[in-house]
Amino acid sequence: MAEGKTIGNVNILDLRKTAEETISGIEKIGNVNILLYSSATAPFISRLDLGNVNLSIEVPQDVDSRTVMGHLRLAADSLLEKRGQAFYIVMGHVIVEAGSQVASMEESPDGVAGLVVMGHVFCPASLRSIVQAKVRQQMGHFVPYPDDATVVSGTLELTAGFLEQLEKPTAFLVIGSLRATEAIPEVLMGKIEYLQVKGSILCSEGNAEAIRSKRRGGTSELTVVPSGYVYHEGDLEFDAAVLESLDKAKLFCTGNAVVDPEVEPPAIEKGLGGLRSLGLIVCPKRLKNAVKGLLDLIEDRAVFYEGDLWLFDGEHTLRASRFEYSEGPVTALVTGELRIESDVEPSVLADRFLVVHNLGEIRCSSEQMGAIEARLGIHDGELSDSAPKEKEAFDIGNANMLAL
Repeated sequence: MAEGKTIGNVNILDLRKTAEETISGIEKIGNVNILLYSSATAPFISRLDLGNVNLSIEVPQDVDSRTVMGHLRLAADSLLEKRGQAFYIVMGHVIVEAGSQVASMEESPDGVAGLVVMGHVFCPASLRSIVQAKVRQQMGHFVPYPDDATVVSGTLELTAGFLEQLEKPTAFLVIGSLRATEAIPEVLMGKIEYLQVKGSILCSEGNAEAIRSKRRGGTSELTVVPSGYVYHEGDLEFDAAVLESLDKAKLFCTGNAVVDPEVEPPAIEKGLGGLRSLGLIVCPKRLKNAVKGLLDLIEDRAVFYEGDLWLFDGEHTLRASRFEYSEGPVTALVTGELRIESDVEPSVLADRFLVVHNLGEIRCSSEQMGAIEARLGIHDGELSDSAPKEKEAFDIGNANMLAL
């Protein structure tokens, strides 16, 4: 490498086999997430002009380094192998399977020399000491689980049909989410030995007591669908036609529930008997009296808006022309990414927006930002300056993995 080379930010910088002449030819390196070095190359670190370093770890230079972007599943036999040669850097969870004799695609047949984990580590209780000895750095929690548990990564949907197929009482470790929204007889709930959930639980009120009694550690997040409510996955939109098809329906959805501005109070009274949402309940303010008795205003998050509703739920660009082709005040609801173009005058934003609810990301100029901040309602998202920042020039740009 030529003298005076500069390098941008690096996710994983491997210096384990770096030569003296290579170090001499580097002027500067930006921020480094994970720095790997060997005992022979440790003295080189102080000679490098490095930005911030998150983790630095000594790893023998003859060990194969492998990066996993996501979760890594390991069989127990790979951890017990004495000739460990593979050193893993995992940008997710590590899930060690109890009693497995089949090596997964990601693991080394020669075993595991060490682990750097950006997530949690789940392992059988009998392997706890072995696995902990392999972990060199970890950002999450170490979670041991009983050896007899069935591990589910993702979503476990508990239904009567699923439980009927179990031959014996089964313990479950769920890394993700547990759903039990269908009615399940008590006798079938007896087929669950226990539940250990690292994530979220959503269940019907009829299943809640049994689910609570089966829980063993894991998560404290449990959401109950009230008795009599119909569960719906995703968003709900209520216009006059939809409400006409309903009769005092009680609905519970996981997304946003949006009431059309053309709906009249009698349609709501006829169609809905209750409405709950894990997202937002969005309704014209003039219908507040008609719907407030259907909601739980403590548990649910309701937005009663005035004027036109502009919903930005994906990637959107707001241009001055949109204001030219609309009249009257506007309520903006941002759940995705909104970029405001430079041709939109800050005074127009201040005049036309009654309120801006930001649950996503808004990028705008510093002048526009002042107008947006003056109109902010719910603000759980990001508000950032869209002006291009002067970037430092590097001979080699940003890199995910760089070995010198």
